Amino acid sequence: MTTHTGKHICVKCTNKCYYFGLIKDSYLELIDQNKVEVHFRKGEIICKQGSFSSNVIFLTDGSAKLYIEGDSERSLMIGVVLPYNFIGLPEVLGDNVYHFSAVALEDTIANLIKTESFMETIENCKEFSLEIIKYFGKNGCMLFDKFINITQKQLRGRLADALIYLTEEIYQNMEFNLTLNRKDIAELSNMSTENAIRLLSDFKKEDIIEIDNKKLKILNIHALRRISKIG
Repeated sequence: MTTHTGKHICVKCTNKCYYFGLIKDSYLELIDQNKVEVHFRKGEIICKQGSFSSNVIFLTDGSAKLYIEGDSERSLMIGVVLPYNFIGLPEVLGDNVYHFSAVALEDTIANLIKTESFMETIENCKEFSLEIIKYFGKNGCMLFDKFINITQKQLRGRLADALIYLTEEIYQNMEFNLTLNRKDIAELSNMSTENAIRLLSDFKKEDIIEIDNKKLKILNIHALRRISKIG
C-alpha cells in the first residue's frame, strides 16, 4: 500500500466523476485539502470490520469486494465495488464503525476523504447531497433483495443470482475474465466452496455457462433467469 498527498486533484480535473461534478469549486478545494490517494495491491485490506471509520473511501481505479465476517471461517460477500463508487458511507454517517470488511480484488486506487470535510460538503452542496441520498437508497434496496434471495432460495437459485449480478452489474458482458475466485463466488452465493464448484460444473454440463480457469462465458442467460425465478 502506498499513499500520495497531491493537492488540487479534484479542482483541476477535466473529467470529474458524476458525484464530484456536482460540488462547488470552493468545496472541491476543501475535499482536495483533506484527502489522500492510497494505492492498494491485490489482496490488501482496504477497511476492516469492527475498526473505526474516520474517512469516506472513494474508489477511482480497480475493484474491491465487500464481505461480512461471521463467527465461523465462512464470510458472506455482499457485493463488488467498482470505480467511482463509495465504501463506508453508512458507517461515516452512522456509528463510525465498519460493519464489513473490504479487500482489493486487483491493484486498486482509492481516495480517503476526512469525514468532517465530506459532511461539510454535503451540508452546503444541495445537488451533491441529494445524489448521496439516492446512492444510499439504491444500495439499500440491493442489500434487501440480496438478503431475501440468500435466505429464501435454494443453492441453484443463489448461484444463478450471483452469476446474473456479475454479468449485468459488474462486468456488464456475457463473457469476462473473473477477478473473483471460486471461494468468492461461494461467499457471494452464501454456500460452501465445494457446493459452488459442483454447481458451476452442473451449469457447464447443462450448457448454461462456459468456464475455463478465470474466463467465464454466459451461454444461456434465459436459463439462468429461470433458475433464479424458481429459486
